[in-house]
Amino acid sequence: MIILSIIILFLGIGIILCIFNSNKSMEYELTSTIIALFGGVFLLVSLLIIMTNYISLEPMKAEYNQARISLEESRKSNSDIERAAITQTIIKLNTNLASTKEYQKSMWVGIFYPKGVQQIEMIK
Repeated sequence: MIILSIIILFLGIGIILCIFNSNKSMEYELTSTIIALFGGVFLLVSLLIIMTNYISLEPMKAEYNQARISLEESRKSNSDIERAAITQTIIKLNTNLASTKEYQKSMWVGIFYPKGVQQIEMIK
């Protein structure tokens, strides 16, 4: 949230400086244009990241559900080879989920991660 606020602040400052400099002098016109340009580009990139992460939430849930089902089936079949392969997948999924949950709690980058991630339970 804080990173997005800083980006919006840079964009606003750049736009305000562009407006004031266009009326008075060309002394800081290039600087204000660069600030506004960087703010706009970073805001656009941030919005793309947010959209991508929110769109990927449902496939992430489906992947966890499928891994949970596969684990339950391997426990029923008592296949050690299948269970070892599934265990490696589950370790990767749980590691990814744990880091995503921590990032979502962060005040710096939490807005970039959907809140629905907190509802997904670790596979045991």
